[in-house]
Amino acid sequence: MDDDISILDRPTMISAPTSTGVASPVNSWNEWDPLAEVIVGRLDGAVVPPFHVSVTNNRRYSASWLHRLIAGHRYPQWVVRRARSELDGFIRLLESEGVHVRRPEIIDQRRWVRTRLWSSRGFCLACPRDVYLVVGNEIIETPTCWRSRHFEGDAYRALFKEYFAAGARWTAAPRPQLPDELFDANYRIPQQGEQIRYITNELEPVFDAADVAPGTGSASATGAAPGGATNHVTVLRLGASRSHGNGAAVSWSVPARDRDGTVRSTTSDGLRRCTVCEGCPASW
Repeated sequence: MDDDISILDRPTMISAPTSTGVASPVNSWNEWDPLAEVIVGRLDGAVVPPFHVSVTNNRRYSASWLHRLIAGHRYPQWVVRRARSELDGFIRLLESEGVHVRRPEIIDQRRWVRTRLWSSRGFCLACPRDVYLVVGNEIIETPTCWRSRHFEGDAYRALFKEYFAAGARWTAAPRPQLPDELFDANYRIPQQGEQIRYITNELEPVFDAADVAPGTGSASATGAAPGGATNHVTVLRLGASRSHGNGAAVSWSVPARDRDGTVRSTTSDGLRRCTVCEGCPASW
């Protein structure tokens, strides 16, 4: 086997309830309590996402044509330097406010990884909120459809194990296989007036944490648990989503709570309601 090929097949982590009497270090219940700890991504080793219909065809023709030329290559250094300068400035701002900043491990994204069905290079670690949710005292890994991000969780594994050992809950959605049959190889962005289409079908569940939209009473991932416990959270949005209409993200509300655990607001009918399709009556 080539030296630059890695065969990886990560298992799905189980969700375990917090042990009795153990306070979780992960707590995110509202958007107004002080932030104590946050995970900020990295740009080290970043590459342009490899060519794939889920990435390339999801852009206008001019952008998709350019992507085909540079896919899988490292970003120009001047781009990385400017982006890193902004990221470092953001970290200094957080630390100046007393926030403890954590970082994922560095991964060489140019290195090929392979499953039984496909191989791919990576992408980058700049956006932890794309693939991870924090809801209350629980970390949730989402099943992204990007093959280039399939093993991105390895960079966060040490941090999540630390939080899990300290009492946090840790749940992972079923790990998708991402076979060719999941994608519409002939997909193109619908023109104005055309019926909406999707790159993925319903072969298996795939969605990103970034697709999860907070409903009434939901909040950004900052804040303390009931009782004022310390917040150890990632920069992610609260909420949950499911697939609807061949891959559309559907959102529903997560009740916001004060420090004492009192529910501040909820939806009027308590139903999880589709917020994607115009006039869609779907609820569950």
